[in-house]
Amino acid sequence: MTALITPVVEIIVKSSLILAVTFFAAVALRRQSAALRHTVWTVGLLCSVAVPLFSMILPAWHVAQIRTVQYSLPSAAPQPVVAHSAPARVIASAAVPTTPSRFTLEQGGLVVWLLGVLAVASLLLREAVRLARVAFGSRTVHQTSWCDLAQEVSSSLRLTRRVRLMRNPNASVLGTWGALRPRVLLPRESEAWSNERMRVVLGHELAHVKRNDWLVQLIAETARAIYWFNPLFWIACAQLRRESEHACDDTALRLGLNRGIDGPTYASHVLDLARTLKHSGQPGTAALAMASTSNLERRLIAMLNPSLNRSVTGIRITIIVILLALGLTLPIAAMQSTEISRTPVPASVPVAAIEVLPQRTASTLVAQVVTPPSTLSINPSMQATGQISGKVFDPSKALIPGVEVMITEQNSRSTIRTLTNESGSFAFPALPRGTYSMRATLRGFQDSVASAIQVKQAEEVQVEVNLRVGGQTVTVHIATAPQCPYLIGTVKADGTRFTAADCPSPGASPERIVPTPRSMVQPDDILILSSTPFPAVQVQPQQAGRRPLIRVGGDLQGGNLVYHPSPQYPAAARQGDLQGFVVLGATVNEAGAVQSVGVIDSSNSIFETPTIETVRTWTFKPTLLNKYPIATTATITVTYELGQ
Repeated sequence: MTALITPVVEIIVKSSLILAVTFFAAVALRRQSAALRHTVWTVGLLCSVAVPLFSMILPAWHVAQIRTVQYSLPSAAPQPVVAHSAPARVIASAAVPTTPSRFTLEQGGLVVWLLGVLAVASLLLREAVRLARVAFGSRTVHQTSWCDLAQEVSSSLRLTRRVRLMRNPNASVLGTWGALRPRVLLPRESEAWSNERMRVVLGHELAHVKRNDWLVQLIAETARAIYWFNPLFWIACAQLRRESEHACDDTALRLGLNRGIDGPTYASHVLDLARTLKHSGQPGTAALAMASTSNLERRLIAMLNPSLNRSVTGIRITIIVILLALGLTLPIAAMQSTEISRTPVPASVPVAAIEVLPQRTASTLVAQVVTPPSTLSINPSMQATGQISGKVFDPSKALIPGVEVMITEQNSRSTIRTLTNESGSFAFPALPRGTYSMRATLRGFQDSVASAIQVKQAEEVQVEVNLRVGGQTVTVHIATAPQCPYLIGTVKADGTRFTAADCPSPGASPERIVPTPRSMVQPDDILILSSTPFPAVQVQPQQAGRRPLIRVGGDLQGGNLVYHPSPQYPAAARQGDLQGFVVLGATVNEAGAVQSVGVIDSSNSIFETPTIETVRTWTFKPTLLNKYPIATTATITVTYELGQ
């Protein structure tokens, strides 16, 4: 998968898992109140929508990447390599450039997703426009009976927000919308309603306002538009609307019991409203409509059931639901799925470049056509019948693809380079007999070398390359003004006074001492496993069944210095106008703290102690190898210089 598709698939899977758990939780609570089920669906939907945000801010819970690599036999035709007496330098790419596709699979998926979002969003926009047209022609209701009854119902619900009652004389629409400034839209027939029906309608609609159902439903509709391809979001959206209507019916019934409004009476009012407003063009998505015919039969059955649980979800139960949901969501959001891929790769990798250095006397090799090493054939006169092959590992013993491996024939100084394939393997076939040096290089790792690999006729030398993580290099420059001119007339340690003769001549500056890099011979660290004769050439048919799993590594994320106070210029060095440097070697543990410090080089021991004490307080961002923190080393150079 590409870097774009992988996180998108992870987000879809994680959000689907959360909604699936929410669905089964709601089924398990089917005998509880509708208010509790609506709370569960609300929290579950919000957690599934927040998965991308949690995935970005939470520390990643990584799972080691494992890939299945399928090997295939090479099919390219062999190309000749001939000897040439003149010096040459050839660098050729082994891969044949291909014309990239103008329309990729990722682009096609993005276009389809955008079309789906626009289609679903257009439905929501259409309902919003219809509601806006009705609301634009509405007027605020100032009738005393409506205002007093609305105040009474708001007090019973402990609703502190002011609700505005509106009526359109040309439309028969009943619904509620708005969060900060909620509004209840009444149909034109409401002018002739009885007090009992007014109480039933206001009890239901103001319950929506109290529960913030419109805002929750708006978030659900938006999420459904984004995840339109996921049926779980459609189910969540429908269940939220259904449970919100049931919960508001329960609230209206509880309020009406003191006024003699029982279940059958309430059901008759709802049924009559549904008949009256059936063909009025209710904005079913943009507003919450009491008289909606969706799930009307189930609502009527629930109204007539006296044993139904109609309790309200308290704050304590809501907090418990939120904590349980977060306990499920946070680990899922932090988790990164394991990538399993089955990729056909060639048995050996192509030669990335061949470089032949000029020599005066020795003959050199010139590649006519650069092809994968397994398909090269050599002129018989060159007796090039040996081969070097091997694998490259990181410190966790995971195979590393993309490592540059270079061999150099010590007599002719001819150089051949290649890259390890997806299984971390490389091969140099058809080599002339001789002694070769090898170097493996990858950014972020120390080079691994071998100085003498003997290649004999008809033999294959197998090697194992273990790359170590490269240490960090930090350079700090400390500058301060010279103290000598300000010490004239003061008493020195031997009892005499400082004079102008003790200071450098005017215009002269102390000699600057800088560290010189030490040339070190790197020891051989490439293991020669075996040197065996070539086996008889046999083409093995590919066996069906499961291919071996190969753990791919080399994913190195180097840490940087995050806290680094500068050392103080030693007072004794300032008084003596001393300049110098200190080179330290530090060990940084998995947490990024400096564990041990040692002096590699120093121009004067007077600078060592303050430098070491300061470096011990430094903090690095941990270095990650295959997503796991590891200990590493750092070389720190601190120079001290006197300014003017």
